[in-house]
Amino acid sequence: MRLDRQALKYRLEYVALRAVIAVFRALPLETASALGGALWEAVAPHTSRHRRAERHLALMMPELSAEDRQRILRGMWRNLGQTAIESLMLDRIAAEPWRLLVDEECQILQARIMAEGGILVAAHLGNWEVAALPLGQAHANHAAVYRRMKNPLAERYVLALRAPLYPAGLFAKGEAAARGLMRQAKAGGSIGIMGDLRENGGIDVPFFGHPAPSTPFPAMLARQYQRPLFAVCTVRTGRVRFRTVLREITVPRTEDRAADILAATAEIQTTFETWIRRWPEQWMWAHRRIDFDAAG
Repeated sequence: MRLDRQALKYRLEYVALRAVIAVFRALPLETASALGGALWEAVAPHTSRHRRAERHLALMMPELSAEDRQRILRGMWRNLGQTAIESLMLDRIAAEPWRLLVDEECQILQARIMAEGGILVAAHLGNWEVAALPLGQAHANHAAVYRRMKNPLAERYVLALRAPLYPAGLFAKGEAAARGLMRQAKAGGSIGIMGDLRENGGIDVPFFGHPAPSTPFPAMLARQYQRPLFAVCTVRTGRVRFRTVLREITVPRTEDRAADILAATAEIQTTFETWIRRWPEQWMWAHRRIDFDAAG
């Protein structure tokens, strides 16, 4: 009976998801994005995640006034609502390449990634799902790691939407993903990894003046397989319009492997911090990133 109830719950959630997607996809792209942003901006501030985001922002950017913090958090929720809807319409965004600006410097770096492979570490800034569009459109040998959804029906559907952007595969986070990504790096393909979430069991590096447990995996891959390492984000510049920001990270290769990985990981997080300070309303403050108790 319990399994039957769970299966029914998954089926109902899936039907609801498809219905919502159908409604939004019937709208013009800008209208759908704006509606998703407005709805989430109205609802999310009343959730417990808003209180976590408030605490995060106060600890990490204490110089801001209360009014500025609330403005940033409203912008954050609006951006997340837009991103959620846009991530279900990546095919429509890809069909209009003018929506994503890739400047000359980024084009040069992307050409290197196409030729040499590379490890791309992304931040949840702007619309991070759009970041893979240029590589996907170029049919690059690109793979990525993702977090599993609880509902297997919803996961299969969402993965089918994203799969065309990742010809080398999407790996669910875990030991199997680590092995698959290591094979991809060794073979000279490119890899996308989200790098701004709290990584229990990771290594502490400074982030907004606080120790932040961070994944060392991208730096380890880059060092071990002699691949270039890049931090990347895709910031929102207008109504369903974006700009890719790409920065190469220095990967030391000394006799001290642990110190090399630590240095590269710290540079990634410093780069993310710089971008977040520039576009604070576009970052996902609601995820726990630092130890609140230790931060005070």
